[in-house]
Amino acid sequence: SMIGEVRQPGSYTASSLATVFNMLYAAGGPNRSGSWRSIQIIRGDSVAVEFDLYDLIVHANQKDNVRVMDNDIIRIRPYLNRIRLNGEVKRPGMYELKDGETLSDLMEFAGGFAENAYKDRIVIRRKTNIERSLSDVKWPEGGDIELRNGDEIEITPIVDRYKNRVRVEGAVYRPGDFELTEGMTLSDLFEKAEG
Repeated sequence: SMIGEVRQPGSYTASSLATVFNMLYAAGGPNRSGSWRSIQIIRGDSVAVEFDLYDLIVHANQKDNVRVMDNDIIRIRPYLNRIRLNGEVKRPGMYELKDGETLSDLMEFAGGFAENAYKDRIVIRRKTNIERSLSDVKWPEGGDIELRNGDEIEITPIVDRYKNRVRVEGAVYRPGDFELTEGMTLSDLFEKAEG
C-alpha cells in the first residue's frame, strides 16, 4: 500500500522483484508536499527502512532501495526543508534538505555551478521569525552554512566585460577583438589586424 503524500495512494500489486523505487514510480511519486528524502517502508509494526530518493538519483546508491514484500506499507511524509536555488547552477529549482545539510550539499544536488557562475557572492535570503535577512557568502568558504526551510539561494552570473580586450573596426584586414597585452602599442595592434 502507498499512503501519505503520494500522487496516487492505494494498494498495488507488484512482482516479487519490485523495489521501493518501482512502487514509487507506479504511484506517480511524492505529491507537491511530499518528501523525497524521508520515505518509510513499514513492515508489521515498525519502520523497516527509510528511503532517500536523492541517494538513488544523485549518488546512485541503491542500499535502501529494498525489495517490497507482501503487506508492506510505503509512507511518504511531508517534505522536511524546502530550499529554492536560482541562477547559475546546472539544475536550478526547489530542493529538499535534511536538518543539518549545507550549501555544499545543495550544490552537489544541483550538479554544481554553471560556467558563468560568480562564486564570490552567493546570496542567501532567509525568513526569520520577525523579518527577512540577507547574507552574502563566498565559495567555497560559505559551503558549510546550514540551510533552513524557506531559504532562497541566488547564484549570479559573472559580469559580461573583459579586462584585457581591445577592438579594431574599420579599414583593416582583420577587424575584431584582440588581446591587450602590457606595453602593447597602436602599431602592434595594427600588425595583429594585418594592416
